[in-house]
Amino acid sequence: MASIQKTAAGCWRAQVRKLGIRDSGTFDSKREAQEWAAKRETEIVSSGGKKNLHKQTLIPDLFDRYAQTVSIHKGGRNTEGKRLQYFAYNHPSIADLVAQGVNVSGVRKEDIASWRDERLKVVKPSTVLREKNLLCNVFSKAVEWGIVEESPFKGLSWPKEPERRERAISVDEIDSMVFCLGDWDRKSKPSCNDHKIAAMFLLAIETAMRQSEIKYLNHSEVCISERVIRLSAIRTKERRKKVIGLSSEAVRLLEVCKTDGADWLGASSIDVSSRFQIARKNAGIYDLVFHDTRHEGITRLAELLNPFELARQVGHKDLGELNTYYEKQADQFAHKLG
Repeated sequence: MASIQKTAAGCWRAQVRKLGIRDSGTFDSKREAQEWAAKRETEIVSSGGKKNLHKQTLIPDLFDRYAQTVSIHKGGRNTEGKRLQYFAYNHPSIADLVAQGVNVSGVRKEDIASWRDERLKVVKPSTVLREKNLLCNVFSKAVEWGIVEESPFKGLSWPKEPERRERAISVDEIDSMVFCLGDWDRKSKPSCNDHKIAAMFLLAIETAMRQSEIKYLNHSEVCISERVIRLSAIRTKERRKKVIGLSSEAVRLLEVCKTDGADWLGASSIDVSSRFQIARKNAGIYDLVFHDTRHEGITRLAELLNPFELARQVGHKDLGELNTYYEKQADQFAHKLG
């Protein structure tokens, strides 16, 4: 019999234990959790339990299952789903294993080590680490789901984390990006996708919100009268509820961009990263990423809020995390010392 329980975040968690298989998933409603649990129990019985499941689970099936049961509850669910598809069918080394028909339990540490070494020849260590983090999470779930006994990522060494990124955004760069994103006037309702991305860009600088938090912003999360945005735990990277205060400019941007659709900006289906990269190149700015808005936003908010208030605003539990994003250097505040 499956166990269905409500989580602290307000979701429903289903847990299945049958024929030596343990499986779980998190869903928005109790009905979805019950339907998934019933279907999963049927699949386990049909597969003959743990003994046969190891032989039947192929890598694309594992990736698809992760996307449907884990990624779907993340802010960047669409992007992560596409990344997993890319890993399965186009990514070097991993796609080769898929083409050979290797199942999940057949992936060895040597395969992952080979993938790591080949990737480091063509991309930066930071890229390898990002890819590793996602794949490692998938295989950790495979262990939890009883598909493999041990993750092939366990015990392998990885390149060191790169030094933290230091990148402020100048006023000229902001103006150039907005110009290259359809030359939005910042006052009229966005009339195209580029305008919506420009609005997201400006709103991120005002609030220090992450791209996914803004992209999927819905009407129930915004309270203009109280000047706050309330995000549930499943909508934040920290997996904690977050209440974000809004400046007058942030309120103005939200009011201008409000749509009649399900999401506030009507941006949930836009490929923000691709369009942002094109605009960046057209603006002649080659080292800017959307996440730099969080650095710029936190640096600006630090002038207005005390450290405790700022930590609440951006969702940091450890005040030390703020230093990762604060970008002002000594020569910019030395004049305050008298």
